[in-house]
Amino acid sequence: MAKDSGGSFITGFLVGGIVGLAVGILLASPEDSKTRKDISKKTDEFKSKANDLAERFEENVKPSVESIRDQVLPMAESVVSSVKTFSKSRNSSSDTEQSSEKI
Repeated sequence: MAKDSGGSFITGFLVGGIVGLAVGILLASPEDSKTRKDISKKTDEFKSKANDLAERFEENVKPSVESIRDQVLPMAESVVSSVKTFSKSRNSSSDTEQSSEKI
């Protein structure tokens, strides 16, 4: 039997809670329409705040990511070039060894 760290239980618990909340809100009596409106308003406020936070996060993190990319990219290209050069030299020395063995 595969080990489960409890992630599927937690996921099921959260999904079940969200579905139960949604069903409860939708099936609420007409008098509770104010509650639905309040929840909708709070949801819109939360969405707006989350979008603002995401935009600020992107503004703060983007320059750092670009700076790191500008530093890492040349190093990665250098490593790739070195590996290609090494591989070519190994292949040519291997070809030379094979041709001298044939003679």
